[in-house]
Amino acid sequence: MGKQAFIVRRLAQSLITLLALMTLTFFIFRLMPGDPVTILISEGRLDPQAQARIREQFGLDQPIYIQYMHYLRNLLTGNFGMSFFYNRGVGEIIRESLVNSLVLVLPSMSMAILVGVIVGSILGWYRGRKVEVAGVVIALFLQSLPVFWLAILILMIFSYKLNWFPTGSMFTPGPIADGISKFLSKDFIHHLALPFATSFLIYVSAPLLLMRNSMLDTKGEDFLQFLKAKGVKEITLIQHGFRNGLLPVVTYIAVMSSYVIEGNVLLEVVFSWPGMGRELVDAVIRRDFPVAQGAFFVMGLVLIIMNLLADLLYGYLDPRVTYK
Repeated sequence: MGKQAFIVRRLAQSLITLLALMTLTFFIFRLMPGDPVTILISEGRLDPQAQARIREQFGLDQPIYIQYMHYLRNLLTGNFGMSFFYNRGVGEIIRESLVNSLVLVLPSMSMAILVGVIVGSILGWYRGRKVEVAGVVIALFLQSLPVFWLAILILMIFSYKLNWFPTGSMFTPGPIADGISKFLSKDFIHHLALPFATSFLIYVSAPLLLMRNSMLDTKGEDFLQFLKAKGVKEITLIQHGFRNGLLPVVTYIAVMSSYVIEGNVLLEVVFSWPGMGRELVDAVIRRDFPVAQGAFFVMGLVLIIMNLLADLLYGYLDPRVTYK
């Protein structure tokens, strides 16, 4: 099978996966006990006719299969519906929380992947040296730390003890600039520092260890031994091994891309960061189906796209990859 046929097949598989995701996100929340309308009304305060009108307004009085068809139609047209809790468009809510997660997780994850890949390749190439042993021990230690514990520890040291940074939120209460300028302000960067550092420490160990192990396997390949026998400089050998060792990291980036969208729930809760992960948890607790469904759909869509791109990128990084 050629490359074009492989792309067509992967696109078809991605569409089927997307449909399964849409179906799952619709039904899974409706299996939860309780009535989402109870967040809007209190039994006994509104008469049954008023309660029925509210359920009719949100389409909850219709059969489940009718609700499902409306849900699919709305998603295909980019309409995520109205939030039960906020009484606002779900798209607007997701857009705001998504931006908040991106400004936190995207820079920290990018930095973690960059540092992890570079340091991991060096540790793998110079295996057995003291720096390699120390790097592996530190990476394993960071990987074993619970997210909430590390976040609370950093808060205790730098916020409560030293009083260098705020304890949470994105901005100091008061007037906030509009547009992108608010994310360039000193106040925002001051609030971002501790969540950024925590997120970096959380993510850096996985790509570091992956790249180290990959470089260990690549280092023994015949083509590197051949280049070494020809007298090629060591820095050039490292560059050749680096490219071939990237394949596992590409898969890791595709899988972890969902964290860029959903953020880290525990991290956002500890630092009171109003991101996608925190909004998703709140939506599930409130039984705000439209918001929860929209958030799951966006996260799943990004993960599907990133896995598709990773499969296609493999062929570029490793010419030996064949499409079947």
